[in-house]
Amino acid sequence: QHERALGYLEEAQGIAADLGDRRRAAFLFTLASASRDAGDLEAAIRLGSQSLALYRAAEAELEAASLENDLALTYLAVGNMAKAQSLVTAAREHFRALANDRWLAHVAETEAQIALADGRLDAAADRVEEAVDRSRRTGNRKALISSLLTQARVQRDRGDVQSAAGTYEEAAGLARALGSRGRIRQVLREWATVLAGLGRHEEAYRLVREAL
Repeated sequence: QHERALGYLEEAQGIAADLGDRRRAAFLFTLASASRDAGDLEAAIRLGSQSLALYRAAEAELEAASLENDLALTYLAVGNMAKAQSLVTAAREHFRALANDRWLAHVAETEAQIALADGRLDAAADRVEEAVDRSRRTGNRKALISSLLTQARVQRDRGDVQSAAGTYEEAAGLARALGSRGRIRQVLREWATVLAGLGRHEEAYRLVREAL
């Protein structure tokens, strides 16, 4: 219920004004995420940028780097590839300095998404392979689901639909285990499209029904 959640957060803005920089940054980050989920990308960018400035002022390096990665995805969604690339490059540099492999998995997957959207399939394949590897090594299941989903898209766009079907199957199993309904629906719908293209219509129909 994205709109309802956003309404509660907007109601809390007056209280958040009295918080310190770090807590206000966290609040604005949550508000930015809710805005993006509700489809208001302009608000997500505005609020995310405010949050990033506060995190930097508070010298909260981990939080600032994670927000750079998040903002990169938002800029990608509005088609600003240059800004998305700039932010994810900064995030990679910061997480390397922090030696944080768990977050580098998310960054590599974001880089893969950007390369895929830009039609650079070889670069996307390289980055998503890194993302999957880092996700598995660090036990980051959330990043692994996202990475497998992006990997399946890369395989599909390169014409390797059989591999894409297998990757979607693994992603679906992980999403079901985590119980993320939104992610489950997303994976199942894309997987069903690939299976239909392979002529496996009964399986595709079952997945569509499950997604609904």
